Parts: sequence; structure tokens; C-alpha cells
Amino acid sequence: MTNYIKNGNTFIVTPDSAIDIRKKLPVGNYLVKFNPISGEYYLEEMSDFILPEKFYGNICDRSDRIINTFNSRTESTGVLMVGEKGSGKSLLAKKISVALAQEGVSTIVVNGALHGEIFNSFIASIDEPAVVLFDEFEKVYNKEEQEAMLTLLDGVFTGKRLFLLTANDKWGIDKNMNNRPGRLFYNLDYKGLEEDAILEYCNERLNDKNEIKSILRLAKINGKFNFDMLQAMVEEMNRYNETAKEVLDMLNVSFGNQEYSYKILAEKDGRVYRETSHYGDIFNGEIDIFLQWNEKAEDVREGYWGHSESVILYPSNLSDINDDKYTYTYLSEEGVKVTFTRRGYASSLYTSAWV
Repeated sequence: MTNYIKNGNTFIVTPDSAIDIRKKLPVGNYLVKFNPISGEYYLEEMSDFILPEKFYGNICDRSDRIINTFNSRTESTGVLMVGEKGSGKSLLAKKISVALAQEGVSTIVVNGALHGEIFNSFIASIDEPAVVLFDEFEKVYNKEEQEAMLTLLDGVFTGKRLFLLTANDKWGIDKNMNNRPGRLFYNLDYKGLEEDAILEYCNERLNDKNEIKSILRLAKINGKFNFDMLQAMVEEMNRYNETAKEVLDMLNVSFGNQEYSYKILAEKDGRVYRETSHYGDIFNGEIDIFLQWNEKAEDVREGYWGHSESVILYPSNLSDINDDKYTYTYLSEEGVKVTFTRRGYASSLYTSAWV
């Protein structure tokens, strides 16, 4: 039998076998697509998310909390997850999606910079609770396009949505999304894999348990240690019976961190240099720092900076690490003891001799 579907002032001729009208969207994952000819948005079925057999760290706790909050609120709920790739934010989003699918809630995936009134109306037209996932949000949407999304996140349109936004760079997120729980109720900052997750994984998977301390130390130094790095290190250490330090000679894993600023205290043979600052990486390659001191009290006068010298430090000069105070001590070839104390994120990447 032939059917005639009216759309505006046009009719589409289609057989019965091509028509499958549902009163409710079948539970599943869908990708938002756009038809440039008709100017309409539509949904395309996607495959289900595949989850690992076991989760490490606080993923399950966070997933349960976000789902409980979403279910207990009458309005839409937004969640921003920011951090390095492999830190667990995308896995958390998938975990939430799979769990809510078991409750009859579908997931709508947006992987293009879709925005505007027509797009908002389309999302609002899905008249049932749904997860709306924006992966790598700040890469897909520029600042102007992000501003256009505020209306949707504000909940002006009807419908109960759980908006999940993942991002790698927190500075790429529009400032109007920060400190606005009405738009984004939760803001999760992934600075690196949690110590509990590292311990749990190593105790279960690492052959040489004596190396766990070394991995934890490297994770603290890096500041952005993710699950991909942990998994690769443990796999390689088990395969070749090597230490954490030894496998780093071959693995595609770097432990430099270029986002921190440090206070520098240096001394040599009783001479204490003036306190200086360093911005950037202190764990990869050489560090060239400029130290200054005064020979006598009268040297400290206007227009005179005293004596100075340049000191070059190498990774092999690292002699001590204090995990609790985030201090890293180097001993140069010339006998200069230099202690770096982490004190926050650097606003720019350069080395300065003056405070």
C-alpha cells in the first residue's frame, strides 16, 4: 500500500514498509544530523557505548551522584567536565549514559557546532528526558558559538535534559558558563588521575609492588597523569620486569609540566642567592636559571644588582623530591643546590630572575 506524507505544501510518496512511526523514542544513542536541503535536524542511531569491565577511582560515585541529582530535579541539569585526554571525563559521561539507558533515558550526541533557534527547538521537541552529550565542547564551539548555546543551557526551552560537556582546555570555555549553576550545575576539574585510582590499579595489575611509590611520585610531578599513561607503564613494566624510570626511556610518556610556577631558593658553600622565580617545565631537558647575590651589605643600593651567575640544571641533577610540600631539589655540576617549590599555575611560560 502506498502512503502520502504531507510536509508543508509537499507530499512524500512512500510504501508501508518504509514507515515506522513511534510514539516514544526507542532507548539508545543518537547522533544529531542536519539536512541542508530541507533545513531540518534529525537523529541517526549510533552504536552503544562500550565500558571497561572495572572502573578505578571515583567514577562510579560521581556517576551515581550526577544521576541522582538529575532524577531529583524538575529542570535540566548541566555538567562540565574539564581535563586532559585520558583523565576519565569521557568515561564518566559514557558511564552516566549507559546507566540512564537502563532507566529508559536515551543519549543525544552533538559532535558539530550546532546552535541557534532551530537547533534549540529541535532539542526541545524531544518531549522526554534525555542526555545531551557535547564531547570536546571548546574545540567544536568557538567563543561566539558558545554564547549562542547559553539559551539552551539556561533551560528556557521545555524538557528535562542532562547536558554533559567535556573539554580539554578550561580557558577555552566561555566565561559566562562559570559560576552559573543554573546553566552548569556541576563543574568537575580533572587535574590528573587520583592517587586512590593509581593505588587500586597498581595493587591489582602491577607485578612489582615496590614500584608503586615510584609511579605515585611521577604522577605528582606530572600533575596531568592520566589512565592511558598508567596503563601503558604498568603493561611495559610487567612485560620487561623494569622500573618505572626505565620504561620511560621508550614509552611515549612525558613527565614535564609547563603550567606551574615555582619559587627558587639556591645556595652554594654558605652563599644564599636571592629568591627568584621560574615558570614552566623543570623535568624535561635543561633548565637555565640566572642567580644573583650581594658580596656585602653596601652592595644593596639603588641601581646596583650585585653579582650574578648562570646555572644549568639537567634531569640527572634532580637529587630530592618532597611529595607533600611539592619541592624538587637539584644539585648542579658546580655544587649549587637549587630547590624549586611549586606555588601555582603559571600565567605565562618564561624564566625570570627577579621576583
